[in-house]
Amino acid sequence: MKYDDTDWHDSVNGVTPEKAAAHMALFLRWCDRQGLTSDFLREESGGMLKKARDGEATYTELILNHCDGKLTADDLSPEGNAFTQAYYAKRYPQDWQTAFEGPRCTKEEAEYDPTALFKILDERFTQFRSTEPVSFPLNATLQNEQ
Repeated sequence: MKYDDTDWHDSVNGVTPEKAAAHMALFLRWCDRQGLTSDFLREESGGMLKKARDGEATYTELILNHCDGKLTADDLSPEGNAFTQAYYAKRYPQDWQTAFEGPRCTKEEAEYDPTALFKILDERFTQFRSTEPVSFPLNATLQNEQ
């Protein structure tokens, strides 16, 4: 399953691949910090995941050079996929706008401070883990948004 693809974004208004991958890179970085990346990604990235984790490379470089510009089910653990299927398309774009007060694909990964986004993702993941089945309707709000 493909969740996102730089090709879906980089043809719009001359967006560079690096800008098109930034929102995927920050999501993948958060997933990695939560232990939600797959063994497949760790093995197939040729050490790039570890380099990104250690700050020797960016998650954008990982996505562009080892994931063909895509965020897919192969990149995530079973729990990572369950969360991403329930959340990514339904809420991530809105949560991105909340965190950064603007649209995706306007800056490169290094230009973003992910603190606010990661806080939102932490809360969404807690919601996900605490409810069965989980759904993230477009009008869902976080506790601190109320």
